[in-house]
Amino acid sequence: MSRKWYSGSIALSALTSVVTTKTGKDGKPVKGLFIPLDKNHITEYKNDNGSKLELHVRVGMMEEADERKQIAMITHTVNGETYKAASEDEKAGFKKLPILGNLFDWSNQGSTEPAVQEVPEEEDLPF
Repeated sequence: MSRKWYSGSIALSALTSVVTTKTGKDGKPVKGLFIPLDKNHITEYKNDNGSKLELHVRVGMMEEADERKQIAMITHTVNGETYKAASEDEKAGFKKLPILGNLFDWSNQGSTEPAVQEVPEEEDLPF
C-alpha cells in the first residue's frame, strides 16, 4: 500500500496565547508559549497514565493544489461534546475560530534530499 506524505505547520500564534520568559531550573531564562486551555477549547483527558491535552482541528482537502501548492487547510474546531453543550452565541463564536495552517502534498515529489550539484574543480563554487 502506498503512502501519501503531507507537510505543513500549525500557527500556534493564531491561538489565544502569550509568549513569556520564565526562569529554568538552572536559573537561566527560558522563553515559552503560554496557551490557556479553556480559552482555546483544549480538552484535557485524564487517565491512569496522567493526562493528555488535545486541540481539535478540522482539515479541509482541496480537489487540486492552489497556486501555492497547498492541498488542505487546517482549522481550529471544538469537540462534539463542547459543541452540543454550547449556547447559540457560543456556537456562533466557534465559527470564528482561526485557520491554523495548511498542508502540502509531498507524496509525488520523489526524494526530499537536496540535490547534489557537482562542480568541476576549475570552476568557482555556485554559491
